[in-house]
Amino acid sequence: KNKFSSEINHYVSKKRNFASMLSNLVNKNKFTIGLLNPSINFFELSKMLFREKINFCFPKSSSIKISNFSNQIQIIEDIFSTIWKNFELGDKYLQFIKAIKSYNEITSKHDEINSYDLLITGSPVKMPIRAEAAYALSKNIPTICVDHGSETGTADHPSWGYDEQSYCSHFLGYGSYGKKAIENGNNLKSIYEKSPEYFDSNSSFIQENYKSEKVEKLPKNLQNYKIAYIPTKLMGSERLGPYLSIKDEDYTNWQKHLFKSIKNLEYKAHPKQKIEIGLSNIKIVFEPLEACLSRYDCFITDNVLSTAFTNIAATNKPIIYFNIGFGNLTREAEESIKERVVWININLNDYGDILKKIKSKSSKECINTYSRKFCLSNNLATRENSLIKIIKEIKDN
Repeated sequence: KNKFSSEINHYVSKKRNFASMLSNLVNKNKFTIGLLNPSINFFELSKMLFREKINFCFPKSSSIKISNFSNQIQIIEDIFSTIWKNFELGDKYLQFIKAIKSYNEITSKHDEINSYDLLITGSPVKMPIRAEAAYALSKNIPTICVDHGSETGTADHPSWGYDEQSYCSHFLGYGSYGKKAIENGNNLKSIYEKSPEYFDSNSSFIQENYKSEKVEKLPKNLQNYKIAYIPTKLMGSERLGPYLSIKDEDYTNWQKHLFKSIKNLEYKAHPKQKIEIGLSNIKIVFEPLEACLSRYDCFITDNVLSTAFTNIAATNKPIIYFNIGFGNLTREAEESIKERVVWININLNDYGDILKKIKSKSSKECINTYSRKFCLSNNLATRENSLIKIIKEIKDN
């Protein structure tokens, strides 16, 4: 399947279609919510919706009007052509033009059958979801964006501003500090005048695994312990700027140096890794991280902006973070992460003695305030209960 496909038709399983039909038959209340891939336990949510006598449906397709599409494409193509020529990048920019052209498919008349009084979406990174959210907002239909992953407020990246914060009226995040991080971030504001109303909630995984702020001290002799290295994926040409772009070659060379320095390291492969890992003679683990957390005594990572980091941070095990310049943290998250990990800055042009750098930080006392602030709510409610509460507030108003 073309990875740039706009996929204007949303797949809905037979079970979900049946549940939607049943809700409309059983519930006499005409208030209906549209569900478009929110990151939530649908079985639990549907039970609550039935109990509250709230109808639900699944939008089958999305559309949006793009004015002067061909003229805009020509301007973009001219700019790309100039950049590629000036920097002698070859003709590969055509794949980007192809990707943009694919969005012209989202221009058909909106399917009025998919009517609803409230829309709930997952991440609007995918264009069809963004189109549906834009359509709903243009009709003054309240739109709740449900954050994915396990935390809110760690990364200060433009994509979070123009995706998650721009195409909703209400935003269901995770920890209570997410609100503060978004308000103070340089790149997290909505592209429109009014920002969505923020609501916190609990990550179910963190809620089950986080015990206390106490963190074990770093082992004095790493060679005697079982250690997992948790990388980000090699990206090829699939990059999201401006902070997430280290050359694959530089990243692989860094990894080779790391594994040469620490012999008893296991490579916990990224679940979305598509490019072949450029390392040999190492143990690579492909099973889900959540299934093997208990196997390791210590973790090493060079990316603290992932769900994987959020999950290992919730344990009481030591974490060594090599800051190689990947990503941009919010001020609030950086403060908490520096308390949680053994933070070591790395220059990719001069790695230095890795073991010596670790030894110099081995006496650090770490505490975990990160999980409580960025992954957990101030109450014990499940995420589905938090969402239902927002739905009922909107419905009753």
